[in-house]
Amino acid sequence: MAFFKAIGRHVEDGYGNILNPRDRSIQLRAMKMHDAGNSELHLAVQQALKPQKKSGNSTPRMAGEVFTKPVKESAVITPTKNDMTLLDDLRSLHGSSDKPRNIQHAGNVVRDRVYGENEEQDFLTLLAGHGITGSLANNGTVIQVGGKKLILPDTQADGRYFENKIKYPTYGGLFGLEEYRFDSLKELQRSVPGYEDIYYVINPNVRPNSTVTEKGLANIDRAGLTPGQRIVAPINQLVPDRTFDSATYVAGQRREVPTHYFHADQFQPFNINTMFNV
Repeated sequence: MAFFKAIGRHVEDGYGNILNPRDRSIQLRAMKMHDAGNSELHLAVQQALKPQKKSGNSTPRMAGEVFTKPVKESAVITPTKNDMTLLDDLRSLHGSSDKPRNIQHAGNVVRDRVYGENEEQDFLTLLAGHGITGSLANNGTVIQVGGKKLILPDTQADGRYFENKIKYPTYGGLFGLEEYRFDSLKELQRSVPGYEDIYYVINPNVRPNSTVTEKGLANIDRAGLTPGQRIVAPINQLVPDRTFDSATYVAGQRREVPTHYFHADQFQPFNINTMFNV
């Protein structure tokens, strides 16, 4: 089975993630992979964007073509916002460099950041309920070692540091972490005294009443996990099962970056008593 496949008007990757074939970053990625000798994504995108017949007097819509119903010759045709966005994205593919783009829908960036920050606070509240005092460890701080800037984990308590994430796994039970962040945490653990104990803590969960709620809950259940029951693994014991370019936000900009994926089997249930010997 191909790693990428067209599902109706969308593309699905081998992790069960749904990709929008009209997204400029997906199309750029498809072109890059095609040029490198791997045409699976390119073919899947083309399949998803192929002409589809419409009912009635409509005509097939080609990729990049603004679709309109047949009208009288004197009528004025006004393309919809979605039509113009699609056309602009497809036109921008040609002769365009792969520069980071500012996020137009900044609300999504803010929403995701708040979602993550709430998880960090919830984690600290959980520790406090067991008499363990913790605090935020990051706040945008970096440590420079040998010319490398290392990103600090999110929270800390009793000499232990935690990278906190709230997310749901892929269809195959994989959780991602950007390669640059994973490498930074491992280097921090290896090179900087006081950071010997760094853990990746995941709260397997999904936003309620969202477009991915049903899918996310199904993936969590398929992986044998329970929403809200955190899992944990020492950062230096994690071994990537797959590495794959994924879209993420870096300094408020959307980028495609290499991302490591780890199967849920590499994690254990998070147990406060075991973690802190209480």
